[in-house]
Amino acid sequence: MSEKKGARRLRLTGGDRIVAYVLIGLLVVTLAATVLNMLNLRLVAGEIYLFLPMIALLLLLGWGVSALWRRIKNKAARRIVGAVLVVVMALLLMLTMTYTSVFAGMNIPRKYAVVSDNGHSLVVMRTLDTDEARIAQRHEARLAADPDGDQGMTAEDFGFIYTAYAPAVMGLFYKPDTLIEGEVRIGYASKAELMVEWEDDVGHFFIKNPETGDEGEMRARS
Repeated sequence: MSEKKGARRLRLTGGDRIVAYVLIGLLVVTLAATVLNMLNLRLVAGEIYLFLPMIALLLLLGWGVSALWRRIKNKAARRIVGAVLVVVMALLLMLTMTYTSVFAGMNIPRKYAVVSDNGHSLVVMRTLDTDEARIAQRHEARLAADPDGDQGMTAEDFGFIYTAYAPAVMGLFYKPDTLIEGEVRIGYASKAELMVEWEDDVGHFFIKNPETGDEGEMRARS
């Protein structure tokens, strides 16, 4: 008899069931993305690798908080605690998503462009260049050209690192092993152009009119 009552208590109904299904869905998608990454298929929208587990953790936390809130019997206390929890969870969600977005923007490559020629195509990804030597070079060059400019570090002192890969699965993924060699680094405020010339199915990327801190070339197979 007690076992049957315990089994009934473990059954999920209503909102709990929906949350459980969503968590399972997030877990399945996260595992699938991880497995595909191991199989040389990486998401072009790489920030998803961060956001999926983050959303799952926040949802799990919210679920736990909701369960505790529902145990409060006093109606007045329940209203007050509920209002406080809603505000706290909203702030936590906002802060988490903001910091995750900033971290992703600084550390995870993002889609820059897709280049194509005669049936061959490559997706160009870029990420923030945080190399201190190149930042210092651009900083010094900027102040040499404009001595009255901002003496501190500005966005113009930073740059981007470009890499290229063969796209896959309707452009949602790319194949990391198709980058044969190299990378290209171009400053944020540089007027240099990223150029590509095709050698059969291989794209050769180089810089046209490089400025201070701009360097590198790369080859990728489509």
